[in-house]
Amino acid sequence: MENQGNIFTEYLPTVIASLVAWLITVAAAYLYGKARGALRSQKRWLGKMYPEARLFQREQIIVLPSSMSSQISTKSTPQLVHRLPVSTYHDTEALSAIYGLFIQLGIEANFHFLDTTNRDENIFSVGGPYVNDASKRAFDLVKDKVVFQVSGSKHGIANKVTGSYYQYVDGVTDYGIVLKVTNPANKAYSYTVFAGIGDAGTAGAAFFYTRNLMSIAKKHASKDFFVVVQVSVPHSPRSAELVNQQTLS
Repeated sequence: MENQGNIFTEYLPTVIASLVAWLITVAAAYLYGKARGALRSQKRWLGKMYPEARLFQREQIIVLPSSMSSQISTKSTPQLVHRLPVSTYHDTEALSAIYGLFIQLGIEANFHFLDTTNRDENIFSVGGPYVNDASKRAFDLVKDKVVFQVSGSKHGIANKVTGSYYQYVDGVTDYGIVLKVTNPANKAYSYTVFAGIGDAGTAGAAFFYTRNLMSIAKKHASKDFFVVVQVSVPHSPRSAELVNQQTLS
């Protein structure tokens, strides 16, 4: 009996180590499968929003404010984008969120600092209509439904369909908007704009979009839409909350 006890004691650590290793392997396989499933789900829902756009077959265009040209070139790599000082420059943080999603899903993208309306691509535009010509063109297409205001005493987003107005309060509340609108020059493609009254709103819009593709696609499918989010300053734009959304077509 003493020998049996010694054998049990001798092999117990090996048995425990093997069991732990097996559990770690099972857990890793589960998490990997879950991550792969999440990516497939994101691809599926993104495809529902842009059904004719061939997102995964051709390069997409990300249009940026010219003010970002000193930090990012048209040849920037994913590694460079993610090393930018995102904590102090939320427009760059918005870019990082959108570009990071594209990288995860295997979507190729290139950066431009000019409106590329006449080209046959989707336009993903970072920044509002006062700093980005592509964003301005998109907002001009829906000016009877939504207005982005940063002039005089008006700093907010107006939903002209419902009459709602979302007023920016410096140092307290920022608002961002995701606007998707069909490109009239080629209706197979769209503008998708990520804009904020302040730069925290821009980043909040981008983070909300990348984290809520399923709910946005379920609500609006391939139709044009806008989503308004609120960021409570000084909290992170990652905490952006939905306050309004509207299907436009």
